[in-house]
Amino acid sequence: MYNPWRRIRKFSHNIDFIKRTFCDQIEWNNARPYTEVPGVKPLPILGNKWRSIPVIAMENIYHEYGDCAKYPKFIDDRDVLFLFNPNDVEKVSKNEVDRPYLKSIHHYKYNLRKNFFGQHSGLLDVDVEDWKKFNAKIGNIISTTNIAEAYISEIEETVTIFTNKIKRLKDRSDEVSDNFIKELQLLALELFSCVILGNTTSTEIQKMHNAHLHILEITAVLDFLTPIRTTLNTSGWKSFTDGLDDIYGIIQKHTNDFLKNIDTGKEDGNRMSLLKRLLSTHTDNSRVATNAAFDLALISMNTVSTSIASVLYQLANHQDVQDILYRELIAQIPNKNTKLSPKELQNMPYLAACVQETLRMYPIIVANSRYLSKDTVLSGFQIPKGTHVIFGHYVISNSDKYFGNNLKFLPERWLASKSKTFHDYATVPYGCGERMCPMKHMADLYIKIAILKMVQHYKIEFKGEKLKYSTQPLLALNGPLRFTFAERH
Repeated sequence: MYNPWRRIRKFSHNIDFIKRTFCDQIEWNNARPYTEVPGVKPLPILGNKWRSIPVIAMENIYHEYGDCAKYPKFIDDRDVLFLFNPNDVEKVSKNEVDRPYLKSIHHYKYNLRKNFFGQHSGLLDVDVEDWKKFNAKIGNIISTTNIAEAYISEIEETVTIFTNKIKRLKDRSDEVSDNFIKELQLLALELFSCVILGNTTSTEIQKMHNAHLHILEITAVLDFLTPIRTTLNTSGWKSFTDGLDDIYGIIQKHTNDFLKNIDTGKEDGNRMSLLKRLLSTHTDNSRVATNAAFDLALISMNTVSTSIASVLYQLANHQDVQDILYRELIAQIPNKNTKLSPKELQNMPYLAACVQETLRMYPIIVANSRYLSKDTVLSGFQIPKGTHVIFGHYVISNSDKYFGNNLKFLPERWLASKSKTFHDYATVPYGCGERMCPMKHMADLYIKIAILKMVQHYKIEFKGEKLKYSTQPLLALNGPLRFTFAERH
């Protein structure tokens, strides 16, 4: 049947496409050539591969070359372009989804354990076309605010157990041990387990923790210091793959248990974990759910524990901020035993501001990357297709160009009552665009509820020497976390 509106919509779409193409071409013609992009010149024979890019190096690049800097043939024989302007970050992240992957995880999925992953390779460290297909299957199930808020009671229960555990961890002077980061890592895995897997045993938690430590210990060597082909027969590679196998095995066990209960018609009595939601949606292929949970496991421990430690450290070193936060908490939740709901969390803007300001100053991911799929104008220059673009998130979010008093810890800057607004892409701790962290909303809840409960029950101070942050490879506090937790009455 003839539908005139369909033809009109198609005509309108074509007009919009032509206009965008025409405008892009005008912008390209008016831009400066790629050869004029400032940056480091490669040395004869050595090129630029010998250079490393820690945080301090990115700051130096920005101060020397400005918003846009070129490193020819820097990574995998591609030119690398560093961007320090949020307008450029926004433009690229909204239009590009292809990005570099860790070769170690990629090799594990596509070669060593291709029988596990096959056509369902997951979200992390996969080829871009495979990412698109997999994300289309599970993105709406794991990435929405509503899904995250459905687990508030489980998160609160897990954090409450940890809050009580602190009483046993601290000594008579209220100080916890130097290895408190391990306890936060275990908390992060408990949170992952209660939300993603449902019920897990302490043995499984400890096994995942040990696996993560092995993986982290060797990842930097595998992916940044030596070619992957030279490490495949080493003890480090075996330790790395054994750790991944341990995590996958635990998740596969939970998948099998759930499927077995379905086959027998047995109700297991456990809550609807995210793994069960995925399995219920993809009943024809359990690999989709298992592989999604595997990827979420890989990003759960260190990102969450590092962020919680960082917020605690800032609150401990800014007692005036902690006092304001505590007053907000008791105003909303005068009774410590009151169960949390989305409403209470929404009515705690200062809690959100404390987390946001910490992640502005100390984003755990200091940079992010994309590959350009088409010629693009960035900072007024013609940047060719195929260029590897790196967003300097840490530099941007700590620049006085975008944040006044940029070196001061000021949660107040994020309150709605303040008239100042900031560029949406000036601070993006969870990444940006379609490739942002799939657990952004869940991780945000983990961190907020953990901080809420600890500040609600304890006055937190830091007695050790002042700590510095370093990339490990996440931006994390470097040194023992000697917090004191004095009980509030």
